Amino acid sequence: HHNRQAINHRPALSERRSGETENIPHRTDSIGMPIRRDDEPVDFQVNPFTVVVDSREQAPFGFRNLTSDVGDGKRPLIVSTEKQGLKTGDYSIAGYEDQVAIERKSLSDFLGCCGNDRKRFQKQLERLNEIKVAYVVVEAGWPSILAGHEHSRLNPKTVFRSVLAWQQRLPGIHWMMCSTRSLAEVATFRILERFWKDLDRDGK
Repeated sequence: HHNRQAINHRPALSERRSGETENIPHRTDSIGMPIRRDDEPVDFQVNPFTVVVDSREQAPFGFRNLTSDVGDGKRPLIVSTEKQGLKTGDYSIAGYEDQVAIERKSLSDFLGCCGNDRKRFQKQLERLNEIKVAYVVVEAGWPSILAGHEHSRLNPKTVFRSVLAWQQRLPGIHWMMCSTRSLAEVATFRILERFWKDLDRDGK
């Protein structure tokens, strides 16, 4: 017992050597923003826009592991989100819901949209095609999609040909097949960020 106590003992502040620091996580306020003292350097960056997440979105992205650009020091990026019912897509930017929209699909969800839910998904795509910047982000790469899914009897060739048809018939929609959920999350944010930066560049 004596050894265990010695191992777990942590010196009080007054006992620590000069310059010795402790890895204490940042305190946060009521909305999760880091609180810092006036003499502490800013080690994070606040994203300039709010990401809107559709209130019906299942397992939504949290956007918690993103960093700013190299020119901004690659600091942790604080991204604000809000939930609301979106008419089109699952993700957008507050104030620009009618100009940018991203439809997110997991692999199983996407296969269902190419099969039994095809008619409903087709209508979603037609609405999406009317948006200025529109994307479908799928949480799976083509190798996984073409390998099929254990809970789907849909022929992978049907999925491939369906996407080709939608790309040609609805050319306003960009398609991104992402090999992992984390990549799909990053892609979703960077799409929205690119839209925001273009707004700033155009002076709108």
